Amino acid sequence: MIEALARVLELPDEERVGVPLTYRTDAAGHRYVLSRYGDDRIDLSPYIRNPAQCRKYIDMTLYPPRWRNAVLELLIAYWRYGRAGRAAPKAGTVLNKSTQLVAVVNWLDARGVSGFRGVRPIHLSAFAEAYVAPDASGRRRKSSSLAAVLGTILMAWDLRERLSDPMESSPLGSRASITALAKLKKSCKTVLVTESLSDDDAFALAKACEEALVDIDDILADYQEIAAYKCKKQVGNNRGFSGQDVFYSMPHLYGQWRNNERRINDARAACFTLIGLLVGTRISESLLLESDCYFESEVQGETVGWVRGKTLKMRPDGAEATEWLAPPKVRELVGIMNRIVAPVRERLLVDFANLEAELANPSVTDVRRLFLLEYLREGRACMDRIFLSEVRNRKKANGGSIRGAGRGAAKWIQRMAKKACLKIRVHPHMLRRTYAVMVVLQCAGDLRYLRKQFQHWSIETTQLYASHSGREQELMDEIADEMLKQKVDLVTHWLSPNTLLAGPGGEHIKGERAKPEFRGLIESDLRTVATHLSEGLVVRANGHTWCISTPVQTCGGQGLYDASKCSGCSSSVVTEEKRNVWELLAQQMLEVQQLGDTGPVGRQLVERSLEEYDAILQPFGSSVEIVARQMEVKA
Repeated sequence: MIEALARVLELPDEERVGVPLTYRTDAAGHRYVLSRYGDDRIDLSPYIRNPAQCRKYIDMTLYPPRWRNAVLELLIAYWRYGRAGRAAPKAGTVLNKSTQLVAVVNWLDARGVSGFRGVRPIHLSAFAEAYVAPDASGRRRKSSSLAAVLGTILMAWDLRERLSDPMESSPLGSRASITALAKLKKSCKTVLVTESLSDDDAFALAKACEEALVDIDDILADYQEIAAYKCKKQVGNNRGFSGQDVFYSMPHLYGQWRNNERRINDARAACFTLIGLLVGTRISESLLLESDCYFESEVQGETVGWVRGKTLKMRPDGAEATEWLAPPKVRELVGIMNRIVAPVRERLLVDFANLEAELANPSVTDVRRLFLLEYLREGRACMDRIFLSEVRNRKKANGGSIRGAGRGAAKWIQRMAKKACLKIRVHPHMLRRTYAVMVVLQCAGDLRYLRKQFQHWSIETTQLYASHSGREQELMDEIADEMLKQKVDLVTHWLSPNTLLAGPGGEHIKGERAKPEFRGLIESDLRTVATHLSEGLVVRANGHTWCISTPVQTCGGQGLYDASKCSGCSSSVVTEEKRNVWELLAQQMLEVQQLGDTGPVGRQLVERSLEEYDAILQPFGSSVEIVARQMEVKA
């Protein structure tokens, strides 16, 4: 069926009518066409499993005649491809979208708009005001339903490349979101829980994790000794156990066991959190990691670490094998986790032996037999995982399971956040976002110039990540999105009339923003302009300036080591926060000038450099002369 939808979109409009869209398959595998392109009803009943869904067809008669082809084309494209970064939707979701489109499409048709190509932001703003206006009885529609209706038009913008009647401009206009377009910021406030951690919070969290792993060898030695005693007590006892049960005859060891168990739980939480920060895996992907997941390979003469695992995101057919780039620290974390779960695996092996013996008993009930078979199947599938949960209540016919940590994994992250004294609630996906931000900041806005990541990665790591066949594309997309966001924030700051800029590139930006078309623009308008400019802009930081040169650098990278190369370069933009760096450079050059033994060429170089530094400092209210006076005062 999915292939049929794709073929429909590839056909010209005049050839689509009569092409089958939905089918019903009988027990023998024969297909019967339920609906075709151009029918008044598109029957979705075979694809909707929800019994609560009353209507299971798209009623095309609800739309104006001249809109029907555009609406059906949009729904087919949405069903086939979904929106960017998301999985293809279920048929029930498509049906809901078709219902939401009715109101806005009929409203647009009444105002003379005959297709998505003619939709403009002003239309949607007017529709939003009319939608929430009270009716004759004084009732108002919910603001949340308005946001959902407007979201269907934004869906048409996202899928414009799949449509024969695409929108020509974004329906948001200069607004940043649907809620801003509909003026719903107060009534429809959304809290984003996947923001990245700040630098201070990320550092504190990583530090707390490292502290939890201090003396881990001694802790594991005691843990394995106690675990061996527990395993010995478990043999022949299939009823489950607790600390009191095992140590009732040795109460002096119970306190030691409790303290050791707390330290092991801290170590497990630290390993899980650090893997999320260093590799950027999702919580489900971390839970699927196995004992031999870390490996190294030689790439371009360098040793590069990888983590082998599985991903479930947007994989409807099940987990798919993939690999992530990883620093060597992950090898140590995986080793610690293997030692932590080793006693759990030993106890599970004893448990499996007991259950297999019970399964061989002919008197076991059918319900118990099904549970034992499922339990053993799950157990053998999870035995090699490094995050393996403790299992209790194995005696119950419907109780107990063997799996990854599941919900407990989120609590591990909270456990480390509490130890780091963070004042925010850390959500699991924040680790992934923080990883993306760290990569972006390390490479200064350009992935090709990433020099080091987490102190272990080489200069080629991002290029290797992008070219590796087992990479995860969505993570690269998140990094690219974060990179664009950073650039948009930076360029918006540059375009603000109150921002002080220096350098040839900065002077050019000041000249552009002084033009009449920039006057009177508010911050949201500046951000829209910055978004368009940033898409093709290369921005790099070298510590003393921002470089916006083309991919082929004008100085060949010499500006990293010689600031004078940047002071006169047309691609350099200096912001006020870099002023102290240039004052220190001027101070160093003045000290060289005082040496007196630089020779004629050296003196000319010093004088030229001081002139260039003075030109950089003057827009910020400083100068080489002021720096010289400060040096005299200090002397």
